[in-house]
Amino acid sequence: MKTIDAKKWLRLLLSGEIAPDSPSWQQLMEEDGLKEVRKTLVELKEVHREDLTPAREAIWRRVEEARWRGKGGRGDGRGFRWRRRAVAAAVVLPLLLAGAWWLSVGDGVMEKGVTIDGAAPVVTNNLATLVLGDGERLELASVSGDTAWRRAGATLSLDGKRALSYRVDKRAKGEKGESEWHAMLVPRRGEYQLTLADGTRVFLNSESTLRFPVSFDGGRRQVFLEGEGYFEVARSGGDSFVVTAGGADVRALGTRFNVSTHAAAGEVVATLVEGSVRVSARGEEGGVVLRPDEQASASAGGITVRVVDAAASVSWAHGRFCFDGATLGSIAGQLERWYDAEFAFEEEGLADRLFTGMVRREQSLEEVVEMIGRTTFLRFTLAGGRVFVSRE
Repeated sequence: MKTIDAKKWLRLLLSGEIAPDSPSWQQLMEEDGLKEVRKTLVELKEVHREDLTPAREAIWRRVEEARWRGKGGRGDGRGFRWRRRAVAAAVVLPLLLAGAWWLSVGDGVMEKGVTIDGAAPVVTNNLATLVLGDGERLELASVSGDTAWRRAGATLSLDGKRALSYRVDKRAKGEKGESEWHAMLVPRRGEYQLTLADGTRVFLNSESTLRFPVSFDGGRRQVFLEGEGYFEVARSGGDSFVVTAGGADVRALGTRFNVSTHAAAGEVVATLVEGSVRVSARGEEGGVVLRPDEQASASAGGITVRVVDAAASVSWAHGRFCFDGATLGSIAGQLERWYDAEFAFEEEGLADRLFTGMVRREQSLEEVVEMIGRTTFLRFTLAGGRVFVSRE
């Protein structure tokens, strides 16, 4: 590929036309004139946060050293003192293994099942950056009141900082008839709701990125997701809607489903709430068709399907964390993204403990870990945005 301007590179990057390890990708990594595009590449999660953070074992060694100093290891007793908490859990261990029961935190009432059908997604922490096709960035949380502006043949409307929506006034085409692509970047501690030009609603979880065109043309609606998103797809004739995440495509007509790449490395998890979707390897036909309350996990080893409580799986979009036999390690991952914290385990086996329970997302991290400790006999140490987990 010949050298082209940064705007063109950005369009190719946002639309997924540049694949990792391709000659164009290598050129993008090397050319001096494309430094700004590479910054966008980092923002789009092509370089992951965990590659830039210290190893958790090293973090644990530091906290142990700090504890020793806090106990007077320096000889003068003035060492840095970590705030220690012996906490317990709002976790009902294999609690009521025979049924899908949840602990309703705050009032102590047990309720059966989780119901979200018909309920609108809840946005409590509107943090997001919108990257336009020319690289311009808009910090949506800083826009005050209801705002509307035109871009690439479309009207973008911001509803009191609660949601961003696109309405196409005409065919939104850029140079050579190509639609402009945008990206929404949601950081840790944030979430955001977006309505695409076809009427599809997308609710993005913390530490997630969605790349999408201003308008959908050519009989195919496709977006690219990194992180986690809950989709309510609008019907548009016979045009399928495709969410490409990692190495998988999730195809739907009109339906509600969740897609996440926050699971194990290289794994894409799709959960169907309503309608039907087809999950396949990226760019391939076939795959598996899901029915409501089924979840597909796609990885290099293939696609597996299991029955789940879909309402629980998408409860994050409705203001709750629901854990159904989840490991403490996977729970920690969700809490890290929502509270912008880091968890470290003194022993590897502690992360494998299973828990069942429900907490509200508006609760503080201190309240949540206190509840997670009530029946686990674990000690949680909170310091400087980090949570260290050890035995009592």
